[in-house]
Amino acid sequence: ESNAGSYVVDVTSACGTTTSQAATLKVNKIMSVAFDGPVGGLAAGPLPVSDVLTVQFDGTGVTSIYLIDVLGRTVQQWGIGAIVGRSEADLDVSSVPAGSYILDVRSGTKRGVLTVSVSH
Repeated sequence: ESNAGSYVVDVTSACGTTTSQAATLKVNKIMSVAFDGPVGGLAAGPLPVSDVLTVQFDGTGVTSIYLIDVLGRTVQQWGIGAIVGRSEADLDVSSVPAGSYILDVRSGTKRGVLTVSVSH
């Protein structure tokens, strides 16, 4: 699949501890997904963003973040790993074309979305 590959994600906890971890992503056909509520405490900045977008959220399990364009296509994806509690992720969007996007955060069985603007 087009999103398969190796990714590195930096995660900073609420107490300031930063962890980097490489992960290999294998994309399989997804049949259905059910979410039981919104991701709490979801915020992102700075907006507009030019290179690094900081996303804050209350994690409830394995967390993935998607940047989706106005046509509904996933432009970038980050696999954050298992997160429980208040967390912060710095996402590199420097290679993303300028424009408006949906930031889709999925953590455990929760999901939250924000509109973000990228400008260079």
